[in-house]
Amino acid sequence: SAFAEAACFAETGSGGAPLCAEGELRRVHAGNVREFVEMAATFWLDSGVQRQMVAFRRGVYDVLGRDAAALWAFSAMDLRRLFCGEDEVVWSSKELEEHIHCGGGYSASSDQVRWLREDMFAMPQLLRSKFLEFVTSCPRLPPGGLRELRLSVHPDPAEKIGLP
Repeated sequence: SAFAEAACFAETGSGGAPLCAEGELRRVHAGNVREFVEMAATFWLDSGVQRQMVAFRRGVYDVLGRDAAALWAFSAMDLRRLFCGEDEVVWSSKELEEHIHCGGGYSASSDQVRWLREDMFAMPQLLRSKFLEFVTSCPRLPPGGLRELRLSVHPDPAEKIGLP
């Protein structure tokens, strides 16, 4: 394939940060693919995120001070849920009705809002995640679910056609 022929020792295989000196010039082939995978994994999971991890730790200690040690009481899954939100996008018809806020002339009983709620409720899991990512730039609900998302629907005033 064209990707395989053009792959190089860069972060994604086709671009990004070089994984070694002159990595963007070094081609990946069957003889060095294991080396590429090891270097990419090290970059993605260690050296490439090291600065972000240090900044994250500093931020946690800035906010919590010495109490940051209390985070050790949480499991990795608990912390992931607290910081990243829920893995599964779950909402009920009742939650959609209660937590979608309307404006610009729309109300909870407007046809457009009702259609949106019906479509959102009928969405399979993957589509719910994609919808959230489109609307919020994050494919997950925050801790607390839809109630904490504060999703609001307003007509688009620029279009003058009243679509949400």
